[in-house]
Amino acid sequence: MLLSTLMQGLRDETQAEAVLLTLDDLVLKAGVEDMRAHHHESAGEYAAGAVHRFSQGASDEDWLSLIPAIQKSDDPARAALSFMLRWAVAADRKEISGVPPCACGKAEACSHD
Repeated sequence: MLLSTLMQGLRDETQAEAVLLTLDDLVLKAGVEDMRAHHHESAGEYAAGAVHRFSQGASDEDWLSLIPAIQKSDDPARAALSFMLRWAVAADRKEISGVPPCACGKAEACSHD
């Protein structure tokens, strides 16, 4: 499966929500619930938005980390969505906390922050 095909499918709210329901990471699901409520979105809207935001704002390092996560997985859609949701939840938490984004563009805390 091509990455572009995978990304296009996950941008659809219905498909993203269906994949989200298969995730067994309770911490990630709780983070998604917190952030989707904060943004007044459904889970599917938040998940699809996370994919879009990742595609627009992820650094080269983020993309390079995503590829092996997908390649090692038996379910590439689930691995991709999980990775992108972690990235989006971290970015949203950082934005809500008022911590300015790092100049390098990473969503999570950087070693040089």
